[in-house]
Amino acid sequence: MALIRECQPKTIDDWQQWYFENAYTEAKTKITRDSLQELGERLYEKITEVVIPEWEATFKQLTLQDCIGNPFLIPPAPLSAA
Repeated sequence: MALIRECQPKTIDDWQQWYFENAYTEAKTKITRDSLQELGERLYEKITEVVIPEWEATFKQLTLQDCIGNPFLIPPAPLSAA
């Protein structure tokens, strides 16, 4: 956020040009379009190869009870008088 405040761009093109001239990582490595491309590719791989399969496996194990609630956290409904 500090960079965009420092730049105060009037257009997205101004921002992009200024950003790639002035942005560095915490390790003082210059941020480039290529480094952002690589980061995006790594993020995509992580999501498609790790996150989605883990979520799919979790969803396949989902039960009705999971959706209703944990019996220790939600009190049971009162019994109706029969």
